[in-house]
Amino acid sequence: RELNRIGFHTKHAKEFLQMGLPYSEDLLGELQQILNIAHKAVAKAEWDVRRAESMDAPLTPTFFFDDIGEEEPAPGEDGAPAEHHNGEVPAYNHTGL
Repeated sequence: RELNRIGFHTKHAKEFLQMGLPYSEDLLGELQQILNIAHKAVAKAEWDVRRAESMDAPLTPTFFFDDIGEEEPAPGEDGAPAEHHNGEVPAYNHTGL
């Protein structure tokens, strides 16, 4: 939008120059309008850049503990039979008795 407005005032400034009025109040007014619009456009663009950079900033890492319970059970845990010192596995009672 600002670029369209700058284009509009640039067109008027060129018309004043073509009419041979390089030092007129009208030309000065058009150039001041271009300057004001450009300052506002720059300020808005700077704000947009800062906002975009803050959105692109790395987020605080979130920790998920997806691996809980997925490890191999240690011998003797979760009903797994524990080996004796000689490497033999004792008989496993499936009835829990």
